[in-house]
Amino acid sequence: MSGFNRLIKNAISNVINGFSNVILGIILSPLLIKILSINDFAIWSLALQVGAFFSLIGFTGQLSVARYVTLAKAQQNELQVRRVINFGLIISLLGVLVSVTVLCFSYYNFYEIFNAIKQDDSPFAPVVFFIVSLSFILGLITSSYNGYFTGVEKNEIPAYINLTSRIILVVWIYLSARNSMLTMACVFLLINIFSYIITY
Repeated sequence: MSGFNRLIKNAISNVINGFSNVILGIILSPLLIKILSINDFAIWSLALQVGAFFSLIGFTGQLSVARYVTLAKAQQNELQVRRVINFGLIISLLGVLVSVTVLCFSYYNFYEIFNAIKQDDSPFAPVVFFIVSLSFILGLITSSYNGYFTGVEKNEIPAYINLTSRIILVVWIYLSARNSMLTMACVFLLINIFSYIITY
């Protein structure tokens, strides 16, 4: 494949990857706001936004792994490629540890940190917040592997996995929203874990 064709392929893959992350907001939010109460919708949005903040940690690790994998591939040093992935994995696991610590602190102090949410109105809010945020945090583990795909110019692999998982998420979150917020959060966690396993 020529350099120009690789550029086009990777650019399209990056657009697909970016668009798939927007699906949850653009397509799902108008559907959920018709099902959930304003209070529940606000809690769900809060959980997604905080979870997305945790995922930024993984994005920086992914870019670093991609850069060093590209350099190692250019030198045809497969041992160095494995070392980069392993080092990226160690950093990712440290990120998970720190993030889970922050998440646990936030969970136990939820109503003090987010004092606009009242415990009597939303007794399930801390659990939903914890589960949704945890699903993003667990995604940090795959950042090293996503970095590898970027480094070897196989961006389409994580893009297709991400797009497929987001489409499945939209369908199942919409269906489970009629049940409870806790069900929504559990569905969100399980589908994300499944997509992480496929990436691995």
